[in-house]
Amino acid sequence: MRTVAPAAVGLTLLATACGPVEPPPAPDLLITSVRVVDVERGLTSPPSDLSVRAGRIQSIDPPGQGPPTDSATQVLDGDGLFAMPGLHDMHSHLWNRSQLADTYLQNGITSVRDMGGAQDNWATWQAEADSIPVPRAMNAGSIVDGLQSVSFFFTEARSAEAARARVDELQGSGADFIKVYSRLTPEAFSAIATRARELGLGFSGHVPYAVPASRALREGMGSIEHFTGVALECSSRESGIRRRIEELLAPLQADSVDASLLSAPLQEAYRLERWEALDDYDPSECADLMQAFESGEVWVTPTLVVAGDGPEAKLSRVEPHLSSWPEWMHGMMRPQSSEPVLETPERIATLRQMFSELDALGVRWLAGSDAPNPGSAPGVGLHHELELLVDFGLTPLRALQAATLHAAEFEGRADESGSLTVGKDADIVLSTGDPLENITNTQSIQAVILRGRVVARP
Repeated sequence: MRTVAPAAVGLTLLATACGPVEPPPAPDLLITSVRVVDVERGLTSPPSDLSVRAGRIQSIDPPGQGPPTDSATQVLDGDGLFAMPGLHDMHSHLWNRSQLADTYLQNGITSVRDMGGAQDNWATWQAEADSIPVPRAMNAGSIVDGLQSVSFFFTEARSAEAARARVDELQGSGADFIKVYSRLTPEAFSAIATRARELGLGFSGHVPYAVPASRALREGMGSIEHFTGVALECSSRESGIRRRIEELLAPLQADSVDASLLSAPLQEAYRLERWEALDDYDPSECADLMQAFESGEVWVTPTLVVAGDGPEAKLSRVEPHLSSWPEWMHGMMRPQSSEPVLETPERIATLRQMFSELDALGVRWLAGSDAPNPGSAPGVGLHHELELLVDFGLTPLRALQAATLHAAEFEGRADESGSLTVGKDADIVLSTGDPLENITNTQSIQAVILRGRVVARP
């Protein structure tokens, strides 16, 4: 195990012409003899004392050399433990507020990016933050989609005018960013991009079927979720697949469509864009997109936990956790059987190839669980995503950065979050193992600290 001296030392009394400086205030929380995981340098400190005051990291010192404590200081024995930054789930869906909040925190998740849900759920989540511990959250509000929306999580925008109106409505209701979806027209997508930029909002989500991923990035899309649009633009059959999807969705443009008729064409469009496009993947077909990835400024949330392996692996991940959730949710998390199987070994191998090529070009990865969805249960799904990121080729450090340092950078909070540095938020996870040695050690949680308070002891 590699070690490094603590990143910051405690304040000491300095003699000046005017006499000694006042000692620093006593910490609210002191974690003694803990090894601090430095996600910036990829190193782990020797045993150190980590002091917290007013919700922020006050100092990191050699044992016994930090600010003096008083009777109000809570002391945690960190001997044999590792302190890592609180985790960020960068693709989550907020609902069932109280249970979700507790589940996230029990799993060391102190920040979430809500990628779309009912707006009243978000309002309740915010209100409950005053009475129960809840993770920090970024909120998309309702998902903006075109054509027929299939859930109360969605709001419809068929035209550019409607798209601008949806952005205004979401901004007015408190959304932090806009989530875009697969069935938007190019005109509506561009209108969202323009209006969001005017209002200072980011937008992320699915690259629409009718919009090349390279164009979406040029128009300012913040992050691409699930690799949407990438395999399609890089397919040697791109034009034929896009034409087939357009034909499938055309009947849904009617003002009123029987809901029972929605499922089949939507599932077929998903199959074509997400899976069949992999059958003819060829990066030489998408030079513009590859050039965009080379900029080092493209963010992708791959959600491998729902798309990186087959149904048997997905079932083995979620089955041990189903009993923690209502029975009606089990169908959301169990993988659905399909004939033929979408996730063939050949397609998964191509997905791995695509991941490696994009990584070599400089794509910035974000870790997200997309729970609850087939293969991903809330909370633990993020840990499974970290495992898959390593399985796909990232080092444990880089996988951990996708859920800490880089997540905070994407959120615009790198000065406040993402690493255990003096002055940053005291969102801390204590584990029995070093995640830089083995990424599964993110699951060996002993305590979770949010805003300087111990909120979970799994």
